[in-house]
Amino acid sequence: MKQRKEKICVILTGGTICSVKGADGKNRSNAALTSPHLTEYYQKESGSPYMDEVEFDIKALKCDLLSENMTVSVWGEMLDIFKALDLDEYRGVIVLHGTDTLAYTSAFLSVALAGIKIPVCMVSAQYKLGEKDANGVWHPDSGSNGYANFRAAVELIVNGIAPNVYAVYRNEMGELLLHLGASLLQCPNASNDFHSRDEMRILDEANARLDGVAFETEACLYKKVGQMENDVLLLTPHTGLKYSALELDGYRAVIHGTYHSESVCIGRPKEEYRRSEDIYTLSMIREEDRPFSILYLLKECEKRGVPVFLAPCD
Repeated sequence: MKQRKEKICVILTGGTICSVKGADGKNRSNAALTSPHLTEYYQKESGSPYMDEVEFDIKALKCDLLSENMTVSVWGEMLDIFKALDLDEYRGVIVLHGTDTLAYTSAFLSVALAGIKIPVCMVSAQYKLGEKDANGVWHPDSGSNGYANFRAAVELIVNGIAPNVYAVYRNEMGELLLHLGASLLQCPNASNDFHSRDEMRILDEANARLDGVAFETEACLYKKVGQMENDVLLLTPHTGLKYSALELDGYRAVIHGTYHSESVCIGRPKEEYRRSEDIYTLSMIREEDRPFSILYLLKECEKRGVPVFLAPCD
């Protein structure tokens, strides 16, 4: 009796991992061309122990894009693909995605898909995949980590990693790491490395296997999400952030980042009140510092009934 193959859904969004070199030498996102190369490479050349045991079901956005062009409406389109899936058919899902906004999409899907009963792996590449030779044969000699990332994602899924949203990524030093999508950090400028507070090292690259971390909820919100709206303002604290210059009308919520010590600017209190227990009230901020104090933002948001969330913050 022929063994039933493990079925994995591969969702194509674009990015470098789905790019080819154009006539001008620049990368062009072309998922329809590069994704078959990646899946065929796994099934024919990867050396993975599950080469003959896996089949891939390819789904794609209406128009693939480089991830710096990711928008909230495209997130909605991505969710529509998940809504249409019969999860009982699949062992897991792999999302091919660019690196520039990988952390944002990973965080979004970690919330939207919380409670989903199969694992979802985000897979990216720092360089585009190999090119065809004169005989039309693909060669994985571009130095791209996309091959290792994709193979590891497949093996983790087949080996039964716990349902959650993950990112699989090999850094420049050769470390193949698994991250929880909810805690993945943006790749720093002038770097090709990703890190997170929960990162796990994949030690056996011949057969990637980790238990992972199961979702703590069975909420499964994604089927309840309707039209995606761009109505949340994200602020990153920096010296000189002037809240009085912000246009707050039209936003439903504000998410405000913190510095590493989980602090934000409240401005400088008037000298005579430095020892007062009421040091954090607006009336005591020096007038020249008032527009730079988060207390100014809180007052303006309170007038509009807009909640402000501080994150990360224990």
